[in-house]
Amino acid sequence: LRGIQERQPKLDIIEKDIVCVKIAGLLHDIGHGPYSHTYDGVFRKQLKKAEEAGKWLGQKFDTSLYKDLPEVMDGWAHEDASLMMIDGMLKELGLEID
Repeated sequence: LRGIQERQPKLDIIEKDIVCVKIAGLLHDIGHGPYSHTYDGVFRKQLKKAEEAGKWLGQKFDTSLYKDLPEVMDGWAHEDASLMMIDGMLKELGLEID
């Protein structure tokens, strides 16, 4: 980004822009579950089956524990979880944004 800043001064890239891009690079995938994209696909489908059956690995699966979380398969993506985590961190720091 510094190279672009130097070669294209008309873009008016400032230090804050550079910091924001670095932060975005670090945070863009924090919402992945364990094993990254495997969680997004295979694991979440299995979780949905467990929810319907009321069992997970032979144990009772109590979905009431997750009542405040998004539904397992209703258009949810790891990016949603990333945003939830970032919003939670900003709120904790008193830096909430829209």
